[in-house]
Formats: sequence, structure tokens, C-alpha cells
Amino acid sequence: MITGKYLVLFSFLTLIGLLVASYVSKNEYAKVQGALQQQQQKNQELEDANLALENDIASLQAELEVSQTELMAVKNENNELSVNIQNLDDTLIENEITFNNEQEELADAKRTLDIYADTLGINVYSNIQPPYSKAENNPVHLIRNRRAVDPTWEELVSFIQSDKTDSLDYIEGIRMCGGFAEEVFNNAELAEIKAAFVAVHFTGCDLAHALNAFYTTDRGLVYIDCTGSEEPGYSCDKMLAAASFYRGNEYLCTPLFEENHCWYSMGKIESIEIYW
Repeated sequence: MITGKYLVLFSFLTLIGLLVASYVSKNEYAKVQGALQQQQQKNQELEDANLALENDIASLQAELEVSQTELMAVKNENNELSVNIQNLDDTLIENEITFNNEQEELADAKRTLDIYADTLGINVYSNIQPPYSKAENNPVHLIRNRRAVDPTWEELVSFIQSDKTDSLDYIEGIRMCGGFAEEVFNNAELAEIKAAFVAVHFTGCDLAHALNAFYTTDRGLVYIDCTGSEEPGYSCDKMLAAASFYRGNEYLCTPLFEENHCWYSMGKIESIEIYW
């Protein structure tokens, strides 16, 4: 049996245990509550930081949208500039083509004026076929070359010397002056040397004589007669002085390569036609 003394002691000890347990629980509770408050404070700080980040992100997104809008505007401006540059390039090319064409027309006009000045108003034609025949029912046909240019005197002499048209026999009714002049013209144009077909009419004569003309860059207009002879065996290449080649003068030739050969006048010049 538990006596009263021991019962009192047991009760006292139990009370002490409860008090100690209660004290320990309160301390733990205070610690947990403090930790909870600290965590809540950290959570609040994190929420504040997240809110600040969200605001920063929103601000950056707004700036990005503005930058994208500005970039799009710049791209559109660049596209417009590219189109404008292309249009300017096209216009420049067109202007260059127009300028080059005008320069060519100007050069042709100057050349024509020079030719007229050198020929003293002789009838000059361009890009048409001469209304003459090289033999019966066999019209002259000139083959022009767009790449042909005016030669120097040296280039012309070199071509005439290498061309053997004059070595062909002159045959009445078959191979006459028109055929010789046509062949020299076509051979020259093929060699990219600009040439002309010339028809000369003589006073008191119904027939015309054919020869060639060249406009040299250093000696001006030159007349060359390469009509062959009925007596072959020598060069028939001959030149006529432009200064005296006009109406009223005698048709007198000077040999180009046969210094000892003499050519007599074919008659007095009545009219001259030049076909470039």
C-alpha cells in the first residue's frame, strides 16, 4: 500500500514533470513560431522580389516591343531605300544608254558633216543599197558590218595591199567596176573597216564608174579604185585625191603600189554619189 507520505511525494513529482513538460513545449512552440515568422518574412521578401522581377520583365517586354517596332520601321526604310537605289541604278543605266546613243549619233553627225565638207556637197547616202548593177541583171549588194570603224591611213593601205580584188580580170559584161567596188566594200566591212561604195558619172557618158571611199582618222576622206584590168599582171590599186574629186575635174588616179604605172583620165566628172 502506498502510504500518504509516498502519495504526496508521487503527486509532487508528477506535478513537477508536467510543469517541466509544459515549459519545454512552450519553448519549442516559441522556436517553431519564430522559425515560421522568419519563413513568412522570407516568403514575403521572395514575393516582393518576384513582383519586382515581373515588373522588370514587363518593362523589358515593353521595351522589346518598342525595339521590334523600331526595327520593323528600319527594315521598311531599308527596303524602301533598296527599291530607290535599284530605281536609281535602272535610271542611271538608262541614262548611260541614252548618253552613249546620243554620243554615237553626235559622232555620226560630226562624221557626216566632215564627209560633206570633204566632198563639197556630193550626194551622200547611208544604209541603202546603191541602184547600180555589177553586171547585167545582177545588182550590187553591200554587206555592212555594225562593228566596222574608220581606219587609220596605215590600216587602210595594209588592207588594200592584202586584198586581192584588183588582181581579178576585168571582163566586160561579167566582172566590171561595180563588182570590184562591191567586193572591196564587203571585204573591208568584214575586216571591220568602214567603207563606202562610190558611183561617178562623166560628162557626155551614160555609164557610171564605181570605186570605194574610206574616211581615215588621220588623213580624212580617201578614194580608192581597185577595178582590175583587161591586161593582168600588175597592181590595179589606185588612189584619187579628195581635194580634186568633184564635179568639173578630170578623173585622175595615182597608183598606190605600182610607181611606174600611169593611169589616164576616164573623163570629166559630172556627178558623184557615195553610199556608206
